[in-house]
Amino acid sequence: NRYRPFAFFKREMTDQYSLAAYASGYLVPIWPLPFSAFTRAFPKPEGPDREKRFDIFLSLGRTHPSRDKLLGTFLDAVGRNHLCSPERAWIATNGNSPMKQEHPYGHLLHDLLPWSEYMMAQSQARVTASIRGFGRDALHALEAFLSGPLVLYCPPGLHYPYPFKDRKHCAYFNEDCSDALRLLRHFLADEGHREAIAARGQQHCLDHHSTIARADYLISICSKLRAGEKVDPEEFGL
Repeated sequence: NRYRPFAFFKREMTDQYSLAAYASGYLVPIWPLPFSAFTRAFPKPEGPDREKRFDIFLSLGRTHPSRDKLLGTFLDAVGRNHLCSPERAWIATNGNSPMKQEHPYGHLLHDLLPWSEYMMAQSQARVTASIRGFGRDALHALEAFLSGPLVLYCPPGLHYPYPFKDRKHCAYFNEDCSDALRLLRHFLADEGHREAIAARGQQHCLDHHSTIARADYLISICSKLRAGEKVDPEEFGL
């Protein structure tokens, strides 16, 4: 059949199953194709905007219970543990969040910013974090890496091309957030370590997770399969 595809691509492929196991159900190879970073929105602060206004920055919609846990951890980092002053923290969520009244430091919560303002503010932070939302492939993670702070990253449990690696591009934390406070404390205290990992994470995002890079990845796989070549997943870090 001349319309039979050479491969399928799927946005979210959990690593609970191997790529081979996925392919056995589709009869042709299946490859992950997650979101990509919109690099035209890459914030490039100049003049006084280049200054780091925030020690920590976290802006999350309440799309998964783990997000409330992470927001609470960041509020505790400021209110209870005094890792930075409230003026040096931007922690934001939906304006109708019950956390504003129920959390001991809920009064420190800001409302979500318009997207362009959010990207600029995030670029002016030393540390931010990303965790899953409605789906595992959180676009917020790519926005965080693109903006340039050190990213505390909860691995999404997906097959992911050119993955972000712990202590090379980011710092992994657990979904229960049990280690997030310790990581915040470490990276706020060790500026050299933080800046080195943050720079590598941003460059890795620009090199391998832009919309152009994601299209190149798809075209490379399709071209090789169409030519009858074998494609090694390790070529793409899978």
